[in-house]
Amino acid sequence: MKLTCMNLYLLRKAKSSWENFVDDHSRVLEKKGKDDAITLASFIKDKKIQFDITLCSSAARTKETLDIIYEQVPSAFKEISVLDSLYHASGDQILDHLQGVNKLNVLIVGHNPGLSEAINFFQKKYVIDYPTGVFAGITSSNMNEKLTVDFIVRPKKVKIINRVRMLIS
Repeated sequence: MKLTCMNLYLLRKAKSSWENFVDDHSRVLEKKGKDDAITLASFIKDKKIQFDITLCSSAARTKETLDIIYEQVPSAFKEISVLDSLYHASGDQILDHLQGVNKLNVLIVGHNPGLSEAINFFQKKYVIDYPTGVFAGITSSNMNEKLTVDFIVRPKKVKIINRVRMLIS
């Protein structure tokens, strides 16, 4: 895989509801998911994280997660693209979306198991399943050689929980 230098952020959508289930693509967030998205927005604002391009699955719950974060921190976003191809994309398909992206700060909002697979690829270890709302920051000057997983966090009860022993500056 040949990727340009970037700061990559991977976000698994927040907790969705099965209430009034019509079809999977149309499911929306439950209250906990909405609260978690607001908590993530605070983290993004506090850390002054910026996204030059955001690629988001077309599912209602991923778009709603992104919309809530955007409402809280609109200045963090420059360009947003909603893609059907990210709906339940595998880890390899998520990584394929990075091919040819010529932006410094990239956010991908998607689903499991693909998001966990992509994080595992960069972390070079296997974690079965990252929970809803997990947010990972990965930096590299050359993604094929020098890779740093800066953080993997998740919102829980209006707090950010560090998922791995990594420094969050």
